[in-house]
Amino acid sequence: MEAQLIKDDRTYFVHKTIRYFKKQGKHRVQHQEVPTVSGLVFFQGFPEEIQTYL
Repeated sequence: MEAQLIKDDRTYFVHKTIRYFKKQGKHRVQHQEVPTVSGLVFFQGFPEEIQTYL
């Protein structure tokens, strides 16, 4: 889906959750960005243009 939005030159934002975790035996905390379960995608622009695109 993201490839299609880039190809169509649309400005968008995919809602993501940041998960923090620590691997066993490691002292550093790492993070990973994961799209939310609901998969929310936000478009930026004029409402008329967005409605036409959709």
